Order: sequence, then structure tokens, then C-alpha cells
Amino acid sequence: MRQRKFWPSCRFEWRPVVVVAGVTIGTLVILIKLNAVFSIKKITIVDAQNGQKVIGLSDFQQKNLLLFHVDTGETNLLRNNARLEKVAIVKQYPDQLIIYPVWSTSIAQLKVAAGFFLLDVNGKINLKSKTMIADLPVINYYQLLNYTGYSSSAVIDFSDVKAALFFIDKLRGLGLFANTVDINGADMIALDLGKKQIIFSSEKDANIQWQQWWEIYKQFKVAGKDYRRLDFRYDRPVIEFGN
Repeated sequence: MRQRKFWPSCRFEWRPVVVVAGVTIGTLVILIKLNAVFSIKKITIVDAQNGQKVIGLSDFQQKNLLLFHVDTGETNLLRNNARLEKVAIVKQYPDQLIIYPVWSTSIAQLKVAAGFFLLDVNGKINLKSKTMIADLPVINYYQLLNYTGYSSSAVIDFSDVKAALFFIDKLRGLGLFANTVDINGADMIALDLGKKQIIFSSEKDANIQWQQWWEIYKQFKVAGKDYRRLDFRYDRPVIEFGN
């Protein structure tokens, strides 16, 4: 007599599958709702220079505020906006970014082949222009740079140009404005202030030369004197008095 074979029953357990599916769907629903809540919907710019457009803000729209990296956003804005000196981004939950831009100021224009570079105090090109801009001192450099060889936000890193910008900025702080600045060689930065001329050296420490000029300026102010030309290229400043 043959014995019957009994096969184990193959019953499928649906409960774990239902639980996993329910948890997955629930998680997805929660994530979708959270993304909707924390999606960036408003960007506020706190800027003293009203009207200056910030390029690149559209890249932030609809991104998740929880996942938004402030450092990366600030770097992108600095790269896209040549005139930005620095910028701060603050998250305002649940769906807002606040942008605090600081724009660099052009203090001089460097004459180049076929145009001008508007520079800030650090030598960064804020703007390239085919025509001269009024009310900005013109730096005449002994070697004309190529207009197309530099892009906006590039930095003119020549020591004599940076020294010239340093002196221009210092004079501006005292309400004195140069008309032109001639850099005729490695050791001559001549600032024309109308009836006065100041000649600095790019070979000597700019801060020391400025301190020397400041001491003379104060003495002349007290004594009621004036000068026509000051030359700081030598061991001692050379003073040429006016009539």
C-alpha cells in the first residue's frame, strides 16, 4: 500500500507586504507635503542700492529650503554678479530666502585698447565700457591691455595698478579726487588733482608713502600752505610749492 505524500502548504502572507506598502506610500505623501511646505516661494532682497538687479535668483525658486545649501548659493551669486563684493543668504522658514548683497564701488577706470575697465579698490572689473565714464579718474597704463582678454569680475592683479587704486581710494576718503593717474613705468604713479600733482612709487610700501603724505597734508593745513607737486619716489619727499 502506497503512502500518501503530504506537501507543505504554500500560504502567502499579505500582511507584511501591506504594511511595507502602507509605510512607503505614507512616507511619500509626507515627503511631498513637506516639499510643498518648504519649497522656496519668496526671495527678498535687502539692498541699499535699490534697482540693482541680482542675477541668478531664479535658480533658487522652488528648491527645498531644508536642503538648500547657503554657502553654495552665495558662491553662485558671486560668480554670476561681477559687481557683488559679498553676499549673505538667510533662510526664513518655511519658504523664504533673504538676500543681503553688498555691491563693490567703481573708483577708477583703466584705459585699455578699445575701451575702459571700471575697477573697484581691489582691482576687480565691475564693468567693461567702450566709452569713458564721467566723474571717474582715468588710469593711463603704460601697456594697453586687451579689452577682450578680460571678463567682468576678473581682477587686474598688477602691483602698480593696485597701488594706484589704493591711493585713489585714500584720497577719496578725504574728499580729494584725481582726474587722471599716469603709470608711466615701474616706479611712477602720478596722480593729477587739477592744480596739484602727487607722484608715488610702486616700488615702495604704499602705507608708508601714504603716511608721509598725510603728515605733510596736516602740516600744510595748519600753516595755511599749499603745494604744487609732491614726489615720494626718493628717500625724502620732494616738495614743489605753488605760487
